[in-house]
Amino acid sequence: MRKKIKKKISIKIKVIVTVVSVILFFGAFATVGTFYFSKENLIESKKQDLISNNKSHASEIDQVFVHSKRLIKTISYQSQIIDFFSNNDFDDAAQDGTLFDSVRTTLESYNLDSMYASIYILDNTGLTLVSTDRSFEGHNYSFRNYFIGALQGEPQVDVAVGATSGELGYYFSYPVFDQDQNVIGVVVAKLEPDLVNQVVQGYDGIRVPDSGDVMLVDIHGVILSSSRKSRVLKSLFPLSEASKEEITKTKRYPDVNSIDYLEYTPVRESIHNYRGPEFIEMFDQRDKRTEVLIVSRVNENLYFVVREENYDDVVKGALESAEFVSIFVLSAASVAGLFTWFLISRFLRPLDEVKIQAENITNGLYEESKVVKSGDELQEISRILDKMAQKTRESEKELNRQVQQKTKELQEKLEELEKINKAMVGRELKMIELKKQIKENVSKK
Repeated sequence: MRKKIKKKISIKIKVIVTVVSVILFFGAFATVGTFYFSKENLIESKKQDLISNNKSHASEIDQVFVHSKRLIKTISYQSQIIDFFSNNDFDDAAQDGTLFDSVRTTLESYNLDSMYASIYILDNTGLTLVSTDRSFEGHNYSFRNYFIGALQGEPQVDVAVGATSGELGYYFSYPVFDQDQNVIGVVVAKLEPDLVNQVVQGYDGIRVPDSGDVMLVDIHGVILSSSRKSRVLKSLFPLSEASKEEITKTKRYPDVNSIDYLEYTPVRESIHNYRGPEFIEMFDQRDKRTEVLIVSRVNENLYFVVREENYDDVVKGALESAEFVSIFVLSAASVAGLFTWFLISRFLRPLDEVKIQAENITNGLYEESKVVKSGDELQEISRILDKMAQKTRESEKELNRQVQQKTKELQEKLEELEKINKAMVGRELKMIELKKQIKENVSKK
């Protein structure tokens, strides 16, 4: 049976395969590690960006509130308003009408660009005395929080559906003090909701995908502004009994029992026990998808900006970036492997020449031995092989000379022995002939 010859693998191939395999293995390992590490970091960075943007968004809305609070405070400190409450019999003034018209004109002068649906003043009973919108005059709003709080000397910001207009409005109130710092009346400004909506939905620092939403909600979770109009005056989560009681008592929203909710219950804790901007992940049963909600409070007010986005939209950019980085790492490892293969092939190329040199020496072709010029250990090995070849050639010459010398000496001795042998053979023949003659002579006698 013919023995199968095992194919040999050169050391160069072994080195190249080993090194390149190690590079590719760790390159692949680094690629996977880079993907997951960068993905988590990029997602976390995205989360922080969303929280930061939402916080800035809340500050932008707060600036609208601050402007209105400053305006209403300025009006309450006007001497004309203070004198109106301090020095007049409202029944007589109402019959005259001149004083009311003067105050109304003053109030209208503060309503720049018609930002406010109405600016009006209330007496201590909550009765509207003068208003830029005369449909408010004569109505009593003592049940409103903005009146109750201001009557106690505290400025108020409140949101409610108007009992007179039937429209949602943002109410800013400030107490009017006499010289003894007693509250003698209340000034109220009802801000147009469209102005707030523009800030809520049009903030430059935030762009919400079509699948998301930005909402302004109150402490009860009731939505006051949303890019989806159908959500306005719905709640993020079921209203508690305490919330229903407060809303009913203050007539904040009509028919509290008909307020639908969006099943965003995880947001309840963030709003009721606010400890700072928060990023919440939850599964939306209605939309059948995972969503993220970012909650930020509008400064010290009891209102919150809630940003809603599809989780896939949030992580999409992070995943794409992580994939790009991972592909770059894998490509770099592949290029490193190819470059290593090229360098090793180049560096070990003299090894083939050394191999040929050794084969020539083995086959006795000493003249074919040439020192390989590589500038490294292979050149040193080649030099040693060449020196060995030269010594072997010299030894072979010397051995041939000695063999020839010994052969010549042996030949001379053989010739001498041949001569002696011939002489001995002749002598033996003569002796035989002599013995024969002696024998014949003896026989004759």
